[in-house]
Amino acid sequence: MRIIYHLSFLFLLIQYAFAQNIALNKPSYASSTENASQESVFAFDGNFSSRWASNWGTEPQWIYVDLQQEFNIGQVKIFWEAAYAKQYQIQLSMDGTNWNTIFTESNGNGGEDHHSFSNQSGRYLRIYNTLRGTNYGYSIYEIQVYGQDPADSARLSSIHINDTPLSGFSAQTTSYTYSLPIGETNVPTVTASTANTNATYSIANASSIPGTTTITVVSEDTTQTMTYSIAFQQSNYALVWSDEFDDDGTTYLSGVDNPIDDSKWFHQTILPNGWGWYNNEQQHYTNRIQNSYVSDGTLKIVAKKETFNDQGHTKNYTSARLNSKFSFTYGVVEIRAKLPSGVGTWPAIWTLGKNINENGAYWQQQGFGTVSWPACGEIDIMEHWGSNQNFIQSAMHTPSSHGATVNHGGRTISTVSSEFHVYKLEWTADKMIFSVDDVEHYTYNPTAKNSDTWPFNSDQYLLLNVAIQESIASSFTSSAMEIDYIRVYQEQPMSIDQSNHPEIQLFPNPTSKRFYIRSATEIHELNIYDLQGRSIVHHQPMQKQFSISEDLAKGIYLVEMKGPNVQSTRRLVIN
Repeated sequence: MRIIYHLSFLFLLIQYAFAQNIALNKPSYASSTENASQESVFAFDGNFSSRWASNWGTEPQWIYVDLQQEFNIGQVKIFWEAAYAKQYQIQLSMDGTNWNTIFTESNGNGGEDHHSFSNQSGRYLRIYNTLRGTNYGYSIYEIQVYGQDPADSARLSSIHINDTPLSGFSAQTTSYTYSLPIGETNVPTVTASTANTNATYSIANASSIPGTTTITVVSEDTTQTMTYSIAFQQSNYALVWSDEFDDDGTTYLSGVDNPIDDSKWFHQTILPNGWGWYNNEQQHYTNRIQNSYVSDGTLKIVAKKETFNDQGHTKNYTSARLNSKFSFTYGVVEIRAKLPSGVGTWPAIWTLGKNINENGAYWQQQGFGTVSWPACGEIDIMEHWGSNQNFIQSAMHTPSSHGATVNHGGRTISTVSSEFHVYKLEWTADKMIFSVDDVEHYTYNPTAKNSDTWPFNSDQYLLLNVAIQESIASSFTSSAMEIDYIRVYQEQPMSIDQSNHPEIQLFPNPTSKRFYIRSATEIHELNIYDLQGRSIVHHQPMQKQFSISEDLAKGIYLVEMKGPNVQSTRRLVIN
């Protein structure tokens, strides 16, 4: 393998060593192609397993790339296949017709050829082959070109938002709109790079969100100026329900083991089949503070080895299973958690349809149980088996796929039991996306969406539990799942009904405190949100006519009402 360096320009090689390959995936053309799998595009695709190859036995043969704008070329790298050129020229052009030779090779031997240049300008670059080194044609794995914009260029080569490349960036596009991640309200940190490394730029950050950050670029020769703008806006998802498990001196006391907030959570303890839990789990679920409590800003669900008699049955382990008193359709769920360890432990963060008819479940006791599992649908946001320590799985259970899990995905994370990680579900009308720490590992998106494959167009509720399997290690005594927070976001919860559902009346409006609802159908759920999208009032009236009286501060609120066949959101003014 031969590497050619023009020593007089070694400093340029260093300058461009870490620059961007400006020929990558740019349009290309060739004098001939041996076959369809060896076209010119493969010499500029960044893949050293593909290549361009010319026809055999004829000269000259050439290949060129359109860089799509003028550049000052600093370096060219050619990676030859076995069929190399003994003699060739590197040429530049501004129009693709008239070529200027900037380098001539008269005794090549293949391998890698690296060439550095000074003050060579052009839009098109061509490798012009005149003498073969073998009996075959000419073949090149990759051609890489390094350079920068001319001195009068005021273009950027990249923009980064909080160290992440701006999606959809183009040097020619100067205006962008950027939605912040869910829950983020701080002005992002913006950095940039110029296409000409000697150009300069300044950044004027947005003062708040929404707001606009501008980047002003001045060319190297100071003759050109360009301004890029990024309009930042909050995510169109807003927080609708959460539990932060914080020590605030009221709900929870610092340094004390506190009961969970029973306005948000229900302990499911009744054995659903009269003698035990599904999957031959070995535990009793209890509502004792020994098995579930809040302390120091986190929820602990503790599985313990102990003899415990309940409902006429004795078991050797206890734990807790929590149902959320909040249900929802579509949205983003984020749970920051640290998991228990030990063979036979089985922690899970998941959802079930609110319509499940399961003995002892919270929503079944509220009168919503109309179907059995799996018709209700089940979404396993996170499951972890101690027998497969550190492997995280997400899965779906539907009438078409349940029991022996078919629809699932996961990944191995070495610190699930020693560190907190964020487990996320993104649920839309089209698909489910599962991730850990924003790294996706599974998407559920069946082509046909019907009651068999997609029972996910109605409310689900959250479940948290640590089960004990038959394989529990004899040495096991106790281990806990620890949860820092749970947050549910929904898209545009602030939107107001366009149809306004005339069958539902809300009056008086404005009001000082009390207002009335009159509906043609029963209202099963009523939520009041503030203008930040926070859920501040939740009722389950189960009536057609009723009144609501709340001590709300003066301002504007949104009242969301849900019934079997209707959902309506109204603006409410408190005066």
